[in-house]
Amino acid sequence: MNSKLKILLLQKDIYRSHGGGQTVYQKIIQKSPNIDFFYFIYNEKKSDPRPKNAHSILLKDFQISTEKYYKIQNFHYQATLANTFAESVKNRTFDIVEMADYDCFGKYIRSALEKKKCNL
Repeated sequence: MNSKLKILLLQKDIYRSHGGGQTVYQKIIQKSPNIDFFYFIYNEKKSDPRPKNAHSILLKDFQISTEKYYKIQNFHYQATLANTFAESVKNRTFDIVEMADYDCFGKYIRSALEKKKCNL
């Protein structure tokens, strides 16, 4: 049985936001139709257009402003952010987890995903 590779992108609103990171992810998704990509939506709507291999996941309880998202670098904030993403994908399975190098919560994401029984 051939199943598609499932990649979790730790990004939000890829098809609603406009910037360098979102554009890069859009191009990767577009050029990889045989891979299923999963990413988070907060302002983007489920009905917004996206390629068939781009699957949205509602980011639960995301109450962190965009301003704080880029300015706050303390450890508690980063752990909270990792837990927020992990809570949204609890009990799911992915082959790969990808996050942008400009995000700082990577140190916490593996343990957050394990706590929420997200299998990798």
